Amino acid sequence: MKVFSNSSLAKRHESGTALVELALCIPLLVTMFVGIFELSAWLNQYLAVSRLAYEGARYASTVPALQDNSESSTARDVMNRIEQLKVQYSLPETTTSQLTRTDGSEDNSVLLTVSAPHQFTLLPMSTTVNVKVKMAYLYR
Repeated sequence: MKVFSNSSLAKRHESGTALVELALCIPLLVTMFVGIFELSAWLNQYLAVSRLAYEGARYASTVPALQDNSESSTARDVMNRIEQLKVQYSLPETTTSQLTRTDGSEDNSVLLTVSAPHQFTLLPMSTTVNVKVKMAYLYR
């Protein structure tokens, strides 16, 4: 004896289950897609900040007579180049960068720290992308 085989009773108990499953899965799928979108936007900005820090530190390592203070013309040239790169990589206006040069007997290098705020598009939160790049200074 077959129970519930092709009977109207079996069909009646299964009607609407697909709609219930869809209603349970839609919020999960939407959350997953929003998360993927936000993560990809954050990673894009992280890569832009990393490129800015790398290229800025590379440029700073090739400038002769580089000094730490922002009053020197060489430091201003480096910061102007960093500002150009910031516009080129479409980073926010509030992106900050700090350039320091260590002049030790063994450690003669340039350190560039870049921080860029990231406001998520669909999520009500924000974060900051921080990148530090240290390059060997080519002039002694």
